[in-house]
Amino acid sequence: MSVALKLSWRLAATLVVGGFLFAGWLAYQTLDTQARLNTALDLGQQAAAAVSKHYQQTQKLPDTVEEVGFVLPTDSVVQTVELDFRMGILSLALRGSGLDGAYLYLLPTADTRNQLTWACRSKGISEHLLPGGCQPAK
Repeated sequence: MSVALKLSWRLAATLVVGGFLFAGWLAYQTLDTQARLNTALDLGQQAAAAVSKHYQQTQKLPDTVEEVGFVLPTDSVVQTVELDFRMGILSLALRGSGLDGAYLYLLPTADTRNQLTWACRSKGISEHLLPGGCQPAK
């Protein structure tokens, strides 16, 4: 076998192995991002539950999530949780690899018994990464 042929086989093998490694890394990144988004949505749902309880008891929205006792963990994928007290929209600013500048929004709808249900929307997040039931903002 010639030296050139041996080198081309080695190069081909290296490219195949490198391709598999890259595919594995990419799959890990996707799963990691999805897990962090699920964690963020869970935190948002905790804040939404606290706001819902306050609304059901008082028929008005609180001024902030802190007013209803929600405290964001310091090491969270969620950088901030803000409540628009006029519209009731919870905005979750995300942080971390691939999520800086991205948002999850929880939008409330009140029923006749003063109970809130929440819809999830997003900004700056690829649709295939979103938690179930969450959709890109329109």
